Amino acid sequence: MTALAVLRFVSTESAGLDWQPENIVPYLILGLVVGLMVGLTSIGAGAIATPVLILLLGVPPLLAVGSSIVTGAAIKAFGAIKHRQRGAVDYALVKRLLWGSIPAVGLAVLALYWLRGRDLNLADLWVDRFLGVALVVLGLCVLARDTRWARRWQVGEDHPTVGLRGVVIGVIVGVLFGLTSIGTGSLLVVLLSVFFALSETRVVGTAIVYGFVISLIGSALHIYVGTVNWRLVSLLLAGGFPGAVLGAGLAAHAPRRFLRVCFSLGAIWAGWKLI
Repeated sequence: MTALAVLRFVSTESAGLDWQPENIVPYLILGLVVGLMVGLTSIGAGAIATPVLILLLGVPPLLAVGSSIVTGAAIKAFGAIKHRQRGAVDYALVKRLLWGSIPAVGLAVLALYWLRGRDLNLADLWVDRFLGVALVVLGLCVLARDTRWARRWQVGEDHPTVGLRGVVIGVIVGVLFGLTSIGTGSLLVVLLSVFFALSETRVVGTAIVYGFVISLIGSALHIYVGTVNWRLVSLLLAGGFPGAVLGAGLAAHAPRRFLRVCFSLGAIWAGWKLI
């Protein structure tokens, strides 16, 4: 039996795959909120969906992570097409990020399932704690995004460290995404804003296209090991697609800074509850 086959068996036995949503309304509303936030600010697919599914709706952690990743990939496909049409994507930077993220995501997912096979209860505890710490740090980073201090490390395309920066950020985001389903939108937007001299439009466009590609890879891994609940995904998408369309239409008029502050405070609260 191959290593991936063993991991698939372990995750199928331990992830609570017999779980099914009892009342569809909360999941439709959650999908609508997630899609709306993605359309308005490019953040929220994993950082909102995963902690809400775990903390408020009682979804098993591994299913919450896997299903959020698949849902995010589908929602981000819409945004990726829109931003590509507008020419708001730095494809060279996307490639550098993927060089770091692709192996990082694979290793993170495999490590997560290996740990669950060793000690399920301890693994669930560590996943919750890791997600909690990540959300607190994420909330603080988003709050700091608009400060002058956060922009002092920006470099242009001709800087000698630009390639290395892209790969290192890709590794960081890839590990976080593989373990928790968050980071490809919210955290990446912050890191790109801090370390690269890009306009906000190109930051958002680059983050969404990159997030779509890496979400496809993460989705394939979670689908293979059997940790995606398709009923849950369908409910989230039923609300998420209208929300994304509505958010994209309102984006030009939305108070983005206010929304980011609200998101940051919510992320910090959710992270503290998980810790």
